Amino acid sequence: MKRLCMAFVVAFFVFLCSCKPEENKYGFDVVPTSSAAENSSNAKTSTTEENSANTQETTTSEDIPVTGSFMEHWTLGDGMSEKLGVSKNLVFIVDWSVVKDVDPRIYEKFNELLVNKYGCDFTVEFRGYRTSKAEDYQKEIRALQISGEQVDIFDTGVGTIDVGNTYDTAIADGLLEPLDNWLGTEYGKKLWSSYPEKIWTRVCRNGEYYGVLNHENTLSEPKILINSKYIKDERDVENIKTIEDVFSFIDSLGEIEDGVIPLIADLDSLYGFEEGYSFYTCILGRENNGKWEAYFALEDEEYLSYITKMREYGIAKGISQSVAKTLGKFVVMIGGMRQSEYSGHSIKVKENSESSEYKELEVYECASTTGWFEYLHNAVVGIASWSEYKEEALQLLALIASEPELSNLLAYGLEGVHYTIEDGRVVYLDYDYNKGRVFNETFAYGNYMITAPSGLETSNKISTFNSYNIKLGIASKNNIDLSAYNTLKFKIDLIYTNKDYANWLYKDNYMELLEEMRSKMKTEGIDELINEINRQLDEVQK
Repeated sequence: MKRLCMAFVVAFFVFLCSCKPEENKYGFDVVPTSSAAENSSNAKTSTTEENSANTQETTTSEDIPVTGSFMEHWTLGDGMSEKLGVSKNLVFIVDWSVVKDVDPRIYEKFNELLVNKYGCDFTVEFRGYRTSKAEDYQKEIRALQISGEQVDIFDTGVGTIDVGNTYDTAIADGLLEPLDNWLGTEYGKKLWSSYPEKIWTRVCRNGEYYGVLNHENTLSEPKILINSKYIKDERDVENIKTIEDVFSFIDSLGEIEDGVIPLIADLDSLYGFEEGYSFYTCILGRENNGKWEAYFALEDEEYLSYITKMREYGIAKGISQSVAKTLGKFVVMIGGMRQSEYSGHSIKVKENSESSEYKELEVYECASTTGWFEYLHNAVVGIASWSEYKEEALQLLALIASEPELSNLLAYGLEGVHYTIEDGRVVYLDYDYNKGRVFNETFAYGNYMITAPSGLETSNKISTFNSYNIKLGIASKNNIDLSAYNTLKFKIDLIYTNKDYANWLYKDNYMELLEEMRSKMKTEGIDELINEINRQLDEVQK
């Protein structure tokens, strides 16, 4: 039910697998899984024609131009092989956002490190496409394969209501090289050991692996941030961990000046601190007598009880929540801002709403939920099946995954130019996204398990990721497969993200708007999604 970037992540869910470790030919534990087909056969089949039509099919060559590429793209890192005295050049297809208007020195340095420090006999050309133009991008990749144009590594791209599960269709279309024959090699073992087992589980199909997940979920989980202006003594706030603690702190301040909102948050953010879980838009989960179950948030008394609190603490005369967030006119903010919007212990705010200039506002982090560190279900990075440099491609993936220097470079740019390290954390030196570094490291291609913590990220990412999955146990989204319901999910999203309901909680007719959303979601069939989630939870909790 998170609004941030919701349109971007619709239908990212892929056929996820239930796995158990076993010893195998690689000489170390690999997590096998049942096939996507077996999983979908166990899932409830949608009763609507639209859901049936949404079942993934293999793309046919008749749908694809057979000569060359037709999408606009941007390139960095090309032409470096001759300069560095090597004969091979790999082509790595990435999202355009990490190439367009990015400082070319980042990729020049990357290639220099590959050759001069890590002993590679190749350089890399990063070619950026707009992967968000999902249908065109999927056709582009297949056109490149059919024409035989060089591609060595590529991002399968994001899913949409029409495109769906890009990873599974890439496998079905023979676009990705199986890693089966490579994981037992030196660099295969290095690649494997660089990610937690749970990450590998999510890319496992028929006991085989076809790529790695590099991208963080763009929907970071909420953090409790206090405007440092209102902190007289850190001892007064260091033990704030819950929503009730936040309310008590605000009450202790007495009357707050006009034009300042005591609490910026939404119901989703508050719920994140109540040991619950969001399975999907307006579908939440909680443990009941030791058993996880999903329910419809807009019909839940506990969830709706927060509305009174939010309207009590989240409204101020003459200023809206969005403006207060932009200008830093708040006491406490509970938000899931992207990590790239933090720097050290400050956030970006503006002097006024019309300004294009940002300044830093110092904040104090009291607490955060442990769920922010999830990975996208699509956008898998794998080796192209038609590559002539598969061994080199594996080496490249392994080095990026295991060498912090390379991952930091791809994520943050050049140290001392685009960022610096203070107290072990990344602090950006330039907030102007048009002046060099990747505009949002969430979509860069480093391994985020090993990059230096950015802003308010946890310092030990792997242990955080593992403890989060242990905490959630069976309720994790990773274990719920709603791929047969992409059309229905999209309809539910369209209702909640409709502009008519923007900031609904803080409008005078908020209960009327809530009832409209509830009624429309019920009509579209949200109960069908809830029933399917509970069916799958019941299966694994027997």
